[in-house]
Amino acid sequence: MNLDRLVFVPRNRKKWEAADLGFRLVPMFWQSMLFSWFIVSLPVFLVFSLIEPLSYYATLVLWWLKPVFERTQLYVLSFGIFGSAPTWKETIKAFPKYAFQQIFPSLLWRRFSFTRSLDLPVLQLEKLRGEQRKKRLVILHQQTGNPASWLTIIMVNVEAILMVGAFLVVMMFIPHSIDLSWLNLLEDHIWLGNLIYYVCILLVAPFYVASGFMLYINRRIELEGWDIELSFKEISRLHEKPVNFSAGTAKIHSIAFLFVSLFVLLFMPQNDLFAQPKFDENNVCSSDACIQFEAVKRAEHDILEVFEHQDFHQIETIQIPKWLDNWSFEKDEETKEESKLDIPPFLVNFLMYIASSIEVIIWVIAISIVVFLIFRYRSLLAQFVDFTKKGKPKSFEVPKTLFGLDVRQGQLPNDIEAECNKFIEKGDYRECLSLLYRATITNLLNQHRVPFNSSNTELECLAISQAHSSDRVYKYFSSVTLSWRKLAYGHIPPTRAIVEELCRDWNIVLDSANNKGGETSE
Repeated sequence: MNLDRLVFVPRNRKKWEAADLGFRLVPMFWQSMLFSWFIVSLPVFLVFSLIEPLSYYATLVLWWLKPVFERTQLYVLSFGIFGSAPTWKETIKAFPKYAFQQIFPSLLWRRFSFTRSLDLPVLQLEKLRGEQRKKRLVILHQQTGNPASWLTIIMVNVEAILMVGAFLVVMMFIPHSIDLSWLNLLEDHIWLGNLIYYVCILLVAPFYVASGFMLYINRRIELEGWDIELSFKEISRLHEKPVNFSAGTAKIHSIAFLFVSLFVLLFMPQNDLFAQPKFDENNVCSSDACIQFEAVKRAEHDILEVFEHQDFHQIETIQIPKWLDNWSFEKDEETKEESKLDIPPFLVNFLMYIASSIEVIIWVIAISIVVFLIFRYRSLLAQFVDFTKKGKPKSFEVPKTLFGLDVRQGQLPNDIEAECNKFIEKGDYRECLSLLYRATITNLLNQHRVPFNSSNTELECLAISQAHSSDRVYKYFSSVTLSWRKLAYGHIPPTRAIVEELCRDWNIVLDSANNKGGETSE
């Protein structure tokens, strides 16, 4: 691969600029590309057209075999960009060598790939398969996969537009006296639809293959630094050029240049531009520079006067026909007359079909966007909308243990405050806080129905209780949790006053809350 022979300047281009470069390469090799495609695909088209002349099997087969036909054009381009494009005869002669490489995957599961134009050089030129091919495609698709997919979509639409345009041209040549609709024309002359499709793909395929190939080449230039390699080669060639003069000759040239410069500065006549302006008796500048300046000012004034003339400010009113209502031009307000345009009925029906199809597509896109946004931000919407049925308490399974503590209701003493006071008298604050914390958790689970889970941590339990209990109960639970965490994890014992206050408030806060809850439930 001789990079010096490239027919274009290798540099890191933008993706769509590289695709446009592929379009510009097609006129350079159009004969080989078109003739090779034509000779390979024409036998297939004729065979299936003769076998089933009254069906569109020929169109279906041509569409299915396009990945095989495109290999002829890639073969021409792969040599052509290095200045040695093969003729169509050489391309056809070498066709069996490259046509059957991984042909079954190309016609089966890879046939529907949107990046087919970008993937074909990896198959045909690099001849990669299996895991190596997958890794190579991952690298190529990182920045070029999206443009390659859009290229496929655009060229499919170009084919459709060309087919519709060719069909409308045929309809325009049919006299109005013949009552023939476009549907009847397609049904009665199936060969015409097959021929139009064949000509359209014949014209579009070179541009599609060339654009995909240049996306592939541009990605390789970016990864392998072809432009940098050529720059280093150019620098190397410049340094290898022999010097034609010695150091003494250079000194002589420098001295000669110095003497010439001094001669010019000393004996060159002064320019009028640097001369002093001359004034006449009326104090008017009479030098050539002033005269030239006045002439420029007068010319500028004359030009502005010309542009301000009414001939340069004409206003033209263009009337546009109404869209499919009556296809008429509105006349001036004085006449209020309308002249209807003679639009063929088949064209009106076709445009109405296109308009209704576009409307359906727009509605589908809009609904899809709304559904996607709702699904994408469902967690955010759930914070503002409560879909649960109000008035019915949520049922949940009461856990038996939480972070190692037994929270079953029957495992606690009857008088929590008295039991805690015994631990305080003994100075065993750890057992006292453990009992208080366990009793509070058990009370919240069974009396207040706070939905704790066996996998919750202390802080998660605290956050859950805030939404399912009163502020007074939450404040007490947070005080107990804070004291318990300091003692259990930080080994910071609380003071006797704090422990006595927590024991005293246990019955006051939780018993009163339970009584209120019981009265409310009754």
